[in-house]
Amino acid sequence: MTITSATAIGAVTDVVLAAGDNTITVPSGASAAIIQFGAGSTSVKKLKGAGADTGITVTKIGTCVLHFDAAGAPANFIINSSALDTGITTEITFV
Repeated sequence: MTITSATAIGAVTDVVLAAGDNTITVPSGASAAIIQFGAGSTSVKKLKGAGADTGITVTKIGTCVLHFDAAGAPANFIINSSALDTGITTEITFV
């Protein structure tokens, strides 16, 4: 997989997902978000654009990639978790 970015910011956000909606702020200039859900999580995860969205279910563990439109990244997105991921860190790398 190749992701290209004119700005390649390389910012990393680490978060322990709480139960419910977790709002992730997208840094200015980001072209993509590479989400690495921690091993051992059994919580159902959904990606959402807004709190009222029903979202789409994604992997509980492993990698999920969001490649933003060239017109600009969203200000944020939501990862909804069915339960607290106690002691399990989700790492989000922005490029």
